[in-house]
Amino acid sequence: MRRFFLFFWIVTGGLTAQNLNSLSLAYAGNYTTLSRGLDAIDHNPANLAMYRPYLNEISLIHAGINIGNARLTLTDYNRYFTHEGHNGNWSLTDRQNLSNLLGDRFKFDFTVHTRLLAFAAGRWGGGISLVGSGQGSIKPGKPLDYLLYGANISTDFGFEENDILQAETYSAVRTSVSYAYLFRLDRRQSGFSYVSIGGTMNFYAGLLYAKTVSSSMSLQRDPDQPDTFIARTHAVIQTADLSGGSLAGTGLGFDVGITGRYRRAWHFSLAVSNIGANIGWSGHSRLLSYVQVDTVTMSGTTSGSASTDSTQLGAFSTPLPSVLSLGASLRLLRPLTLIVEYRQGLDTHFGNSTTPALGLAARYKPFSWLPLRSGITVGGRYGFLWGAGLGLHLGFVALDVSYALQGAMLPMQATGIYSGVRLKIRY
Repeated sequence: MRRFFLFFWIVTGGLTAQNLNSLSLAYAGNYTTLSRGLDAIDHNPANLAMYRPYLNEISLIHAGINIGNARLTLTDYNRYFTHEGHNGNWSLTDRQNLSNLLGDRFKFDFTVHTRLLAFAAGRWGGGISLVGSGQGSIKPGKPLDYLLYGANISTDFGFEENDILQAETYSAVRTSVSYAYLFRLDRRQSGFSYVSIGGTMNFYAGLLYAKTVSSSMSLQRDPDQPDTFIARTHAVIQTADLSGGSLAGTGLGFDVGITGRYRRAWHFSLAVSNIGANIGWSGHSRLLSYVQVDTVTMSGTTSGSASTDSTQLGAFSTPLPSVLSLGASLRLLRPLTLIVEYRQGLDTHFGNSTTPALGLAARYKPFSWLPLRSGITVGGRYGFLWGAGLGLHLGFVALDVSYALQGAMLPMQATGIYSGVRLKIRY
């Protein structure tokens, strides 16, 4: 049992963690104003035209890891699924608390962004990334009740749960091309010395789409054989994938941004991602119906069978999640910069949230080669996110590492733990 729940905690972590850009993790995602070079491609293309010490950048390593879930913390795991936590026995209070933690529906969502190749050359930028997103929920229902409180196996023993899994996900290779244009202004008239506008065109090569149409689980006692139980699982899934020999889908979308420098110390930014973005799915689009039937006797004998039916579907399309970000940064003295940011999801596609998010962040550079970063965000799809990180910028090599926690500022109390590393060369 302990191993099962540890596996569940880790696996759902891959589903719930918000896999941010490896550097923006340190700022808890508050990076619309401060991003430059390679990072501007992901957060605000207008910043490609803003000053940076090296005009050319090439990404070498951009990777991250995340572990977490919707509600359970490591403290919860140690409390309920280790012998030291419960001394080999769940009390009635333990069972009730665990049932409350999982709730009526255990929700999860995820975002994937792995940069395969990227460059920034002056005001131009581009890259190839593996992206994906999704959302869903699991209904514990009767199976969890029987696990926690046991089952009264009467003659008519049995249950049936519908909609036990609701999920929708996609993955694609995104090819991006970005450009920014800089306007020089008279600061004496408006206070603004520079205003930059930029845009990114994103081409999507769809790899996979899947959505549960219906799902159910049942367990019944065989009326003719009282010592035999029949379990049945049924799921209907709408899919498109590469198995037909062609792309699962293709799509197009745009990111736009604007940044202004005000009285030297201030920067203001506005960015909107995935404007009009959608993927049309036509590659091997099918409706899959999966049925698994298992027979179990009280003596421990088991047998089972599975079947899958496939129905061809026509082409269909799905919109991609879009977010508006508005931020400002202020440089205090020379080494310290403060950031405030507001983010608003514009839809609820693939786990996107329309709940506003407000964030604060800071960057401190005790030395020019050692940036220290931290930030916090409240609201949005994270609920609560705290991040920290640092960089080692030695000549043409820049190494950045980041760390973030979801739900708390202590690892044992967090529901998600994220980390990222980025290595680039610049000249």
